[in-house]
Amino acid sequence: MNSVTIYLLLAFFAALILYFQIQKLTKKLDDEGAVPAYQKAAQEVLENLSNAEKYPKFCNVILKKINALRQDILFEDALNEASDKDKALDQLEQTRDKLEALLKQENANWESKLVEILDEIDGFVKANLKNGEDRAEELRDELKKNLMGCESDFGKF
Repeated sequence: MNSVTIYLLLAFFAALILYFQIQKLTKKLDDEGAVPAYQKAAQEVLENLSNAEKYPKFCNVILKKINALRQDILFEDALNEASDKDKALDQLEQTRDKLEALLKQENANWESKLVEILDEIDGFVKANLKNGEDRAEELRDELKKNLMGCESDFGKF
């Protein structure tokens, strides 16, 4: 055997080994569901974009619900006997201010702040309105439906 044949055989075996190693690696990546880095980055951007659009829309829905509660207090005698009208309206205004401040923040921690505000509204309704438990449950259901609507509007990227 001359040296050229030996080199060709060595090159062939090296290529064969390299081929099988690449096949093994790609099979492993497929099995683990590995996603290329650019796709991960794109998914993160879309998720942040989705949150940046979804949560302000949901905040606007909450603001409308706060306005509706305020109207009920002012014009429909919705407060229970133990509640002070001016104090209740002031509490609603403070909650509204927190929500508007959240809307103005960039890169806000939306989830935790919204949960805090929603808990505050829920407690307010239970404590101050006639049939507070029932009204709070209705409000939670309506807001849940609205949030699901916001997610379905923006979750289709």
